[in-house]
Amino acid sequence: MASYKDIQASLLQRIKSGEWRPGVLLPAEADLATEFGSTRVTVNRAMQALADAGYVERRRKAGTRVVQRTVREALVRIPVVRQEIERRGERYHYLLLKRTGTRPPATIAAAAKMATRCAVRSPPCLLAHPRAPSASKPSGSMDVVPHQPRALPALCGA
Repeated sequence: MASYKDIQASLLQRIKSGEWRPGVLLPAEADLATEFGSTRVTVNRAMQALADAGYVERRRKAGTRVVQRTVREALVRIPVVRQEIERRGERYHYLLLKRTGTRPPATIAAAAKMATRCAVRSPPCLLAHPRAPSASKPSGSMDVVPHQPRALPALCGA
């Protein structure tokens, strides 16, 4: 008997290969259950997973249809440097070079609902990491590379 993940993968392959084009009505759950030698509940779970992923649209009494996927999406993962270093069991640290504050233009301050006396702080610093790439090595075993952390929150009255 096929698992819901096996059924989901098989149905998704049919959609991606073009066997089932956008707008096509998929076979009834009972028919798919017979085809896969599984229960209707298992097929229902696979179909729901496809619906949750945006591949099909399910409507009561109207059946399940393949969705027209016009939007292309890209997902880019940007790792957080500190977490990457600490996950390897190494120590994360940096050297704060200076602390500066700049006032945003009035239009941006208004859009962000910031008081006019607020300054956005963005300290440049050096990130020290044992295996970080660097143009020149300082004395010791650590490479030092420029690092610009996220802008700190606006600080008022400082």
